[in-house]
Amino acid sequence: MSGEAGCFPTCGGVCRRGCWPSALTATPPHVQGMLEAGAVGYVLKEEALETIEAAVRAAARGKSWLSPKVVAKVMKKALSSAKS
Repeated sequence: MSGEAGCFPTCGGVCRRGCWPSALTATPPHVQGMLEAGAVGYVLKEEALETIEAAVRAAARGKSWLSPKVVAKVMKKALSSAKS
């Protein structure tokens, strides 16, 4: 990665210092912690570059964005917790 605070070069300058925390895991507790800490979205590194770019642009506009795989994991965890 290059640019300020590790911004993707395709972000078109929308990144600001400190706006992109980086994580190596997408477990439900980790995702929840990131969102509670103020993250506006969570995108997986395995996503297509176009998807990552769309997520970055959405966040820059103040919109939330979550990877569908992340949503599925979080929902599965929430539903299993609700049954307990």
